[in-house]
Amino acid sequence: MIPIDSYAPCDTYRAYKVNHKLILGLTESLSDDQLHWKPAGYNNSIGFNLWHIARWSDNLIADILKELPELDIDLGDSREIWEQDALGEKWGLPPVLYPGGTGLNDEAADGLVFPSKEEMLAYMRKTFTRTEEFVEKIDARYPASAPITDEELYKKLTDIRWNLYYYLMHHCRHLGMMEALKGLLTGKGSAAA
Repeated sequence: MIPIDSYAPCDTYRAYKVNHKLILGLTESLSDDQLHWKPAGYNNSIGFNLWHIARWSDNLIADILKELPELDIDLGDSREIWEQDALGEKWGLPPVLYPGGTGLNDEAADGLVFPSKEEMLAYMRKTFTRTEEFVEKIDARYPASAPITDEELYKKLTDIRWNLYYYLMHHCRHLGMMEALKGLLTGKGSAAA
């Protein structure tokens, strides 16, 4: 039998919910101008960070659903919400952007123009909800406490859980960036000593 360690070393579902709540709380009080503000010499706004983490999550869940249908995790349409809602076209963003703008040079990232806060937060809420639903469903279908004897399934679940945990850490890093930007902009971040 394969050892039971195909789960992240914490309650990933709860951690995502807390992280998502912190991100939404940080941004909800900002105006559109504040969301898109960038300090001189810096090319990423809070809005860019929001878009970036929403696209990463959206892409991860869609990739898992498309590549591993045998896991039988039903979230409806397996395509990215980005694709389902044709957001790239609606928002006028270049069609060749990798999920979340990964690989963009500084000038290209600086030139991206994002829509209103409400449109961005609507997309973010959808991706956050879908990610949370996915984590909840995979944990219910494949509980970490249940022995997994199939080596191939074990590898898939280990990879999925690691990616979910890694993306959570990625979200946390960007939350820190957004807190720093909000602190520079308003004189007060959401984290205080």
